[in-house]
Amino acid sequence: MTGRALRRIDRGPFLPVGAERQFLALSKASPASPEIHGWLGKTYEAKGDIARARASYDKALELQPDMPLAVAGLVQADLAQKKIESARSRVDTRLARNANDPVMLLLAGNTYYSSGDAKRAESFYRRMLGVGPDSIRAFSRLGALYLPQKRLVGGR
Repeated sequence: MTGRALRRIDRGPFLPVGAERQFLALSKASPASPEIHGWLGKTYEAKGDIARARASYDKALELQPDMPLAVAGLVQADLAQKKIESARSRVDTRLARNANDPVMLLLAGNTYYSSGDAKRAESFYRRMLGVGPDSIRAFSRLGALYLPQKRLVGGR
């Protein structure tokens, strides 16, 4: 990426100008790079092109199964399209392969939280603390979960 100015993409986060063009060129130059396909998927997602984002994420996972960026992108696409069971199944399948992966535990917690299952989300965030007791992300997510429930004191 170059140091070009950032611009706001409708319905998406900040994205460097020309990112799509750059990632497409990189994907042609290095078709076996899962990272490039993953970031191309993020670029499409930021532009609201879910179909192309999914295709890029699928290609990234074909090249590197369980790539966190691609799994998270597909989960996000599932949630955006109200495919709740698909999103949950995707993270559950990944966690079945590695139950102590902190990245997947965080993704699972976020997935269940976003889909309305706060109790299950809490269990994933707590499991994440068991794996890495100093995880600020797990504490932060638990705080966000407990705040509306007025459970911040002692995490009860």
